[in-house]
Amino acid sequence: MTQQHGKKIMIVTAPANGKRFCGETNYYEQLLTAVANSGGKGYVFPLDKNPMDRKGFYWDAPNRRWVAAFCPIPDIVYNRYPFKIRENKLACKRFFQWLDDQHIPCFNTAFFDKLTIATLLKNDAVLSAHAPLTEQLRSLEQLRRRLKKYPVVFLKDIHGAQGRGIWKVVRKGKSYQLHSQRKVFPSLTFPALSCLLQPVIKQRTLLIQQGIRSLKTADGVYDFRVLMMKEKKHWQCIGTGIRLAAHGGFTTHVKYGGKAASTNAALLRPPQAVVAFIGRHVGRLLDASYPHIREFSMDMVMDRNRQLWIVDINSKPMSFDENIIQQKRIRKLVNIFLKQGV
Repeated sequence: MTQQHGKKIMIVTAPANGKRFCGETNYYEQLLTAVANSGGKGYVFPLDKNPMDRKGFYWDAPNRRWVAAFCPIPDIVYNRYPFKIRENKLACKRFFQWLDDQHIPCFNTAFFDKLTIATLLKNDAVLSAHAPLTEQLRSLEQLRRRLKKYPVVFLKDIHGAQGRGIWKVVRKGKSYQLHSQRKVFPSLTFPALSCLLQPVIKQRTLLIQQGIRSLKTADGVYDFRVLMMKEKKHWQCIGTGIRLAAHGGFTTHVKYGGKAASTNAALLRPPQAVVAFIGRHVGRLLDASYPHIREFSMDMVMDRNRQLWIVDINSKPMSFDENIIQQKRIRKLVNIFLKQGV
């Protein structure tokens, strides 16, 4: 067993045009500084076409600069590779297979499959009550049937992330509205709606998800982002952030105008004990299907009856704007890296 001091941590990400690597640079700077302060050594490795080159960077905290370096064989790998489709390509597969062959622990090993997650939630006796209907969209007739049952549905690209590849469809009487992230198509007949969506359905693998009449402010909808982490075999709720959509928006992602709510905003919050209970149950469910998970986040909404719904689960959570949550996350990651392993 490698001793805590001198333990080598590798953060895997991807190359980026015009930058050293993809990802949240500030997060990695803070994380690797905390690793170094606890006696470890950390590197960022942009996984490229030649994964065995191991050309990466370390963070020189005293001089606040990234330094190019050859990454030594790590003791543990933190997978932050940001591209879902490319993660399944040969170069990535070769690298992660090499880690497995060398018995080097790695978390989280891959993106979650959205349809698999939806099926797991639907089939669980506890979590099914918090799971909106979610299924693969195979035809326009299926869309018509679901819109007869639900006044709002969301269409989600199975490979989408961070708000990309989401459409909202609203039934209003005998007409429909189609919302993309940048445009609204009002007063559509179903044939007109079908013409707009047909190319998307042909080119992408989509899920259709029941829309929830969630709580909103005068400006728009808001939801909850919950961070869960596993320490010493137990899942813990690290914190819950509130995200506000842009005025007229339907998702709370920052790229599309979403923002974190202030801690003193007068918004109805879910009971933290209930959120933690749901999160722990989700964690145990994921453990049975995905190896080596140590963190995930849930996007949740609360309807007007104060029922909580899970609308998405993310295997590689982005940084939290709430500093108290993010710093607690970093402390726990360092403890996992240097003391517990995967």
